[in-house]
Amino acid sequence: MTTAHVAGVQRSVTYPDGFAALKDQYAAAGHSGSNDCNNALIRVTWIVTSKGGTVQDVSIGDCVELQHAIGEHQSNGYHGRHLFCALLAAHGVFGPDAPVRLKTGGGRVVAGR
Repeated sequence: MTTAHVAGVQRSVTYPDGFAALKDQYAAAGHSGSNDCNNALIRVTWIVTSKGGTVQDVSIGDCVELQHAIGEHQSNGYHGRHLFCALLAAHGVFGPDAPVRLKTGGGRVVAGR
């Protein structure tokens, strides 16, 4: 079993409507490529699974925390890994005043406009 398969099963069991809405948001934003979408959904799944709750309960802090962990443990660091946060923000999870992206600043990941 792959990580993607396990994450897909987890999404179908825990909060299928929330994850389906993120997938719809991905398509509505004009993105293409199922691999990018799957990678973003896997990251949101990690957060929901480890923190509990639903997609709507994910915070900017959760995204920053995950992105920092990814940067520490993957050789390719932060490059191209912020789509999950953009999808959550576009879906309205963080509210109207939320940062629209994560950025690397001074060796750490921060929320930014």
